[in-house]
Amino acid sequence: MSNQTKKKKSRSNFKHNKKRNTAFLFEALVKELTKASISKDVEKRKAISSVLKKHFKKGTTLNKELDLYRSVNEAKGLDRITAERLLSEAKSSYNMLPQEDIFSAQTKLVDDINKEVGDSTYTNFVPNYKNLATLFQVFGDNVSLRDRVLLENHIIRSMLNSSEQVLQMQHINNLTYKSFTKRFNESYSEELHEEQKDLLSKYILSFVDNGLELKMFLNEEINRLKGRVEESKLSEDIKADDDMICAADKVVAMLNSFSGERVNESQIRKILKIQELVREVNS
Repeated sequence: MSNQTKKKKSRSNFKHNKKRNTAFLFEALVKELTKASISKDVEKRKAISSVLKKHFKKGTTLNKELDLYRSVNEAKGLDRITAERLLSEAKSSYNMLPQEDIFSAQTKLVDDINKEVGDSTYTNFVPNYKNLATLFQVFGDNVSLRDRVLLENHIIRSMLNSSEQVLQMQHINNLTYKSFTKRFNESYSEELHEEQKDLLSKYILSFVDNGLELKMFLNEEINRLKGRVEESKLSEDIKADDDMICAADKVVAMLNSFSGERVNESQIRKILKIQELVREVNS
């Protein structure tokens, strides 16, 4: 048997429990939230948002655990020494988390998913699923020393892959945060409507809270904007103008495209313009 075949056989024996992988549960819920928004299932969308806020808000055990998964999974293009140190520090930090608290928090989360969302959540396709499953084993204590080395080498190789496009959370320090906030206040505070200020505030805060609040807000706001644009197409003025109908359809298509994109300042500016447009049309 070749060395490569042995490795594949060893990897195939690793056990992965989706319901005990916090990073998988979070990503699966976000996927379910997106599906509910696209299908305009308001009740389900609210239920999923409530579950996410309850279990992953800043300071919770699961939020701390999720941060450690992300710190490794989203790191790419590193040199080997840095990658090995990052993984080592993440493992040390993970071991400092109370494991009983994690287990208890996961149990409550799974219970809420089953009751409020549905077990279809666990069948969602999650990007980087294999890496998340591997990290689950690396952070755990149920694998042999040999298997752990193989798993860690797999993770480190993925961190060295500089050619892969990465959606990496941006970290900024307090000075940058204050500077950004000051620029926001000086540039926009006198001219924006309440919903626009709310969007920009959550965008600013997303740099320091991993973007959870922003993601949930955007799901709600994009769905609201799509609904308002669709309603506007029923007005007599717009129904009688083919160009206006075409423009409205383009706006809806743009809003739909945002669900698969990484949130950046360019996207935020587009949503701000759509918010202004919706307010004008419905005034």
